[in-house]
Amino acid sequence: MKKIIFDKENENRPYVAANAVIFKKIKNKEHILLGKRKNVAGHNQYFIPGGHIQIGEKINDCLIREVKEETGLDVKIGRTFWIDENFEVLPHINIYLEGVLLDLNQKPKNLEPEKCYGWDWYPINNPPKPLWQTLEKFLEEYRKQKRILRFGTPSIDYVGVGVAGVILNEKNEVLLQLRGEKAKNERGLWKLPGGQIEYGETAENALKREIKEELGIEIKILKQIFCLDDILKKENQHWLVPFYLCQITKGKPKILEPEKAEKIAWFPINKLPKNLAFGTKKVLKKIKNNKINL
Repeated sequence: MKKIIFDKENENRPYVAANAVIFKKIKNKEHILLGKRKNVAGHNQYFIPGGHIQIGEKINDCLIREVKEETGLDVKIGRTFWIDENFEVLPHINIYLEGVLLDLNQKPKNLEPEKCYGWDWYPINNPPKPLWQTLEKFLEEYRKQKRILRFGTPSIDYVGVGVAGVILNEKNEVLLQLRGEKAKNERGLWKLPGGQIEYGETAENALKREIKEELGIEIKILKQIFCLDDILKKENQHWLVPFYLCQITKGKPKILEPEKAEKIAWFPINKLPKNLAFGTKKVLKKIKNNKINL
């Protein structure tokens, strides 16, 4: 047996581990291979096969070896899912990869009974409890396909889809936010409230959610008034953004995400601040010039 790549007895460094997410369809429903851990970190919790990378061993080779040693299954490497840092017991860097079964008729065996109570297939929509914390979060995101989207970054690796609201009050003033230092883009500029549409979410529901999260108010969407290719060349971002005319139905606007918005204020359409974000400037100019029928 080779020495583990990071031996805590000799080096003050974290362990590095590779873990296999193995899926299988049973009766047309997606299942995942899980085992209940025994006498190791995460005792009595369900987790996936995996182990420490050894000196001179590649990540993929480690994963194939660990799966074979623990379950007897032969796999190849598929997608890369995520990497996390765990410092709860011993410092670990965990790499999670998809293990693709070479033969779907293989049956898992418990080849390390001192570390595991046994392996079995469980539906991803109804996994056993308790799950290892990071695995539980992964399955939740995987079911909603959020994890798939994390292979790329919206607006940078592919066109991002956002949504924005033109919220007017009884004085015909528009509500704007001053973008904070941790905003995704256009920091230091006044911008209409809104955000990114999540997978499986309609544009209108996304806008209602974002407004509630950012400003603590509920809105009524009157109609869509404009759609913009928001191409930010300086920040190398490309967003497609529909704009909606809205009214507040409940609450008073307040800053709930100060890292994203430093200030909020109402502005008359004819007296807007000069430092407007690109898309905000475009849509408000059309409203000001009566090119959009409100």
